[in-house]
Amino acid sequence: MIPRQYVLSAVVALIMSIIIVHFGQPRSSVQTEKETSYERVMRTGTLRCGYGIIGLGTMKDPNTGELSGTVYEIVEAIGKELNLKIDWAEEVPFKAIVEGLKTDRYDAVCVSIYARPNFMPHTEMTAPYYFVPINAYKRVGDDRFKTKADIDKPEIKVSYQDGTIPAYIRAADFPNSGGLSLTDTEYSDIMMGVTTGKADVTFVEPAVAQQFIRNNPNQLDVVNEVSPLRVFPAVLAVKKGEHDLETMLSGTIRYLVLNGTVEKILQKYEQGDKLFLRASTGYKE
Repeated sequence: MIPRQYVLSAVVALIMSIIIVHFGQPRSSVQTEKETSYERVMRTGTLRCGYGIIGLGTMKDPNTGELSGTVYEIVEAIGKELNLKIDWAEEVPFKAIVEGLKTDRYDAVCVSIYARPNFMPHTEMTAPYYFVPINAYKRVGDDRFKTKADIDKPEIKVSYQDGTIPAYIRAADFPNSGGLSLTDTEYSDIMMGVTTGKADVTFVEPAVAQQFIRNNPNQLDVVNEVSPLRVFPAVLAVKKGEHDLETMLSGTIRYLVLNGTVEKILQKYEQGDKLFLRASTGYKE
C-alpha cells in the first residue's frame, strides 16, 4: 500500500502543474494590447488623415491633385509644430468619413467637422480652430424673406440633401416648408437648386456660399434678416477613446490660435470677406 504522504504529495504536484499550465504562461504568450492611434503616430512620426473636399476648408487642384485650404494649412501647421509628417491618406465621402476611424484606415478626420451631437458617440473632437456660421441663401432679387415665418411655409422649397446641414435645419426650424430633396450631390448642386428656381432657399456656411458666388456671380444672396441660423465649432476628430491623440492635437490647435497662425491662414483665404468666426484666445487685453 502506498503511504498516505506520497499520495498527498502527488495530488499537490498535480494541482500545482494545472495552475502553472493555466495561469503561469509567459507574458509573451498572452495576447498583447493593440497599439493605439496615438502610439502609432508617435512611433511612425506620421499622422494619417482622412479628408473630404468641401468649401474653402479642403480644396484639390483638378490638374495637379494638390491640396489647399484653411483646414489643410492648419493641419500642416499642426504637423510642423509636432514634428509629424501629415499623410493625406484617403479622400472619403463625408457621410462615410467616421467609418475610416473605426477601421484604423487613418488616425484623424482632417476636414472641417461641425461639433454636433451626432458625431459625439463615435469620435473624440479637438478644440475648435474657428467657428462656422450657417446662413440662409436666396436668389438675388428675391425679397420675400423678412422673418423665419416667411420661410416656414409649404409653398417655400428648401434645397437640401438628406444627412446634410440644410436638411437638419429645415427639419428643426422650418418643418412646414416644402423641399427639393437631392441625392448624392455636392453643395454646389444644392445652391444651384435655388439659383435655377427649383427651390427658394438653402442653408450653408458663408465660405461654401462665397466660393459658389465667385463662380456664379449675381445669382445667390444671403438672407441677412434671419442669418446666422446656427454657429458650429469647426474641429478635427479622432477615434472614440483616443484621448492622448485628441489632447495633443487640441493643445497644438490652441497654440496656433494664440500665436496668430490660424488668423493668417483665414485672412489668406477670406480675401477681405469675413467668412469665419474666430476662436477665442481665452484672455482679454
